[in-house]
Amino acid sequence: DFHWLDEKEEWFWLSNVRKNRLFNQIEKILTVTKQIDIANLRQAARRNYRMKGFAPPRAILLEYCHQNDDIVVDGQMISFRSGYKPNRVFAETETILLEVLKANDSVMKREDFEREALLRGMNRTTFFMYLDNSPIITRFAKGVYGIPGTILPPGLVDSLTPKIRRSKVLKDFGWNDDGSVWIEYSLSANSVTSGLVTLP
Repeated sequence: DFHWLDEKEEWFWLSNVRKNRLFNQIEKILTVTKQIDIANLRQAARRNYRMKGFAPPRAILLEYCHQNDDIVVDGQMISFRSGYKPNRVFAETETILLEVLKANDSVMKREDFEREALLRGMNRTTFFMYLDNSPIITRFAKGVYGIPGTILPPGLVDSLTPKIRRSKVLKDFGWNDDGSVWIEYSLSANSVTSGLVTLP
């Protein structure tokens, strides 16, 4: 069951290992997107916390896909072979996130995505955990998320990207007679979301 992926660089895989973490990520991604290019597949696969930010280099990942009987490689595009049925059941949280994205053309502003997920009963902490770690969600730009491999019309991501508005949130500060500090602060949307403010 030993197969070289790159003998010179000593990359290999064992085909008889039943719990292949890399294949699990690929299966998850291809279940929601059907077809994806190798660069985006690699980016999506490394998001899961179990991968600890790691994914093989593109050439190695492409060779792995070539050698896997369940995967079809067409140039740089990756998909399942015809008739392959993924043994993939998504957790309730990921199911909710997928439903929200699919109901909104597979791409959304983060604020809208968060609001709709919370309306469906999701916890905010859970939302952000999956937003950062799920392989079935990708960040197209700052504040814009969607399903990996989604073909988007030109200009859509730019139109959804939040415009940065610089404003002075710290208004004033000083000391009270008893030695305690007072601060006047205008809460930004980011402060409300993160629960963090800076102190002078």
